[in-house]
Amino acid sequence: MLHSRLVRYLDVVAREGSFHAASEMLNVATSAISRQIAAYERELGLDLFERRARGLRLTAAGEVVLAHVRDTLGRHRGMISQLDDMRGLRAGSIRIATAAGLAAALLPRLSARFCRQHPKLEIAASVMPIDDIVEAVANGQVHLGLAFDAPPDPRITGLGSVNLTLGIVARPDHPFAGRSSLHLSDCAELDLVLPDESLTLRWLIDLAFTEASLVPRLRAASNSVDFLKQMVLEGVGVSILSATDILNEIQDGRLVHVPFAGHLLKRQTLKLIAASKGTLEPLPAAFAELIKQTLASELQQFASSP
Repeated sequence: MLHSRLVRYLDVVAREGSFHAASEMLNVATSAISRQIAAYERELGLDLFERRARGLRLTAAGEVVLAHVRDTLGRHRGMISQLDDMRGLRAGSIRIATAAGLAAALLPRLSARFCRQHPKLEIAASVMPIDDIVEAVANGQVHLGLAFDAPPDPRITGLGSVNLTLGIVARPDHPFAGRSSLHLSDCAELDLVLPDESLTLRWLIDLAFTEASLVPRLRAASNSVDFLKQMVLEGVGVSILSATDILNEIQDGRLVHVPFAGHLLKRQTLKLIAASKGTLEPLPAAFAELIKQTLASELQQFASSP
């Protein structure tokens, strides 16, 4: 690889056609430029320039070297531009792992907002089970994790969290849609479409029904939040989810979320996590700050007391 100073000398000498003109352009002594190029020619065993009375002319070997020189300079300028973008938080990538429900509503909303602020940004979002999210964050596979009820692990640290109340998800024309809150006993006679047993949320729901000595009237189950929402929209029944799962449907008036009163159905803690060791790069750190602000502000309307 050519020395960076020599690369610059070769490029300017070739463009200016003389050592003297290059000297003035670079503000470097003519002898220093000539000496470095002559030494490089001796190293190659080939002349790069024909020395003529009216200036310098590239030899065939010089043409080959100059093509490499200008490719090197172009790549270097591109690298500097990329680094400048990263320093200015304009370009780069963010990798985040999350749950299916959050990937369907909350995370796309935040990602779109961040992408509009950073046009050269690339976000890679992966949907995983909670244990895999923790592992991906801990081993550096992703920068951030956004998940409900992340188990404690010394390899990860919490950056922000909010306690969210679970509730009934129903169409606006449902008899319970206008209620400010519900009790689990209100669901005894309702047709339910629930998360399946692969999701932690289903365990919480089943435990609550058992403690209340109630048997849910199950019509459908799935590990897909989108499937559950569509079944509710089709009028098959109501579901039990977090409000974050239906943010878009709440906004456009297609679904409502009526929270449960009391503590029979345990709240969920939505937490933003990162690896305990190391420091987040500037872009992931800025995205983490946006998520933290959202947890502390916009989602407080769905929050439960500790």
